[in-house]
Amino acid sequence: MSLLKNKNCNKTECDCGKAKRNKIVLLSIPALAIIIFVLACGGNKTDEKTYKKPPMSQRQLDSLIIAAEQAYNKMEEDNINGYIARHQFNMQKSRAGFWYMISKENKKGKQIDAGSMVRYSRIISLCDGTECYKDTNLIKVGQGDEITGMHEALRILKNGEKALFIFPSYLAHGLMGD
Repeated sequence: MSLLKNKNCNKTECDCGKAKRNKIVLLSIPALAIIIFVLACGGNKTDEKTYKKPPMSQRQLDSLIIAAEQAYNKMEEDNINGYIARHQFNMQKSRAGFWYMISKENKKGKQIDAGSMVRYSRIISLCDGTECYKDTNLIKVGQGDEITGMHEALRILKNGEKALFIFPSYLAHGLMGD
């Protein structure tokens, strides 16, 4: 603890008592703040019962989560439809829930089926045009680490075709991305 110097006295500690009172006042302010904090946080224990909410059942929680997911999916679908309209794309919506537009057809190409080994190149970008990555992959359709939407999208194509796909988050990397 540092020693206080009384401005009316040249001694570090004086007999007049002013330095001791200053110490008490300085020590009392933090103590008062702690007491106020404890009282503000502590509250009256009998009042806690009146403020507790009844616990939510698992069924109620599940319903709430499902409703939030449905609302988000609807908002995302509206955003994708707006993007498609702004760019004047002629896209179709698949049964799986993604949009696609075949830009280079190959009528003689072999249909890609589940279990087929496929090498494909892709450019992944956000709707604002930001390119995330560009790569070439070799996968067995229906198996592997690729996003669910890509497995479904490849099954729409024939060998040698090119297409533009728009995947909602639930068929891609989820809400948070990869």
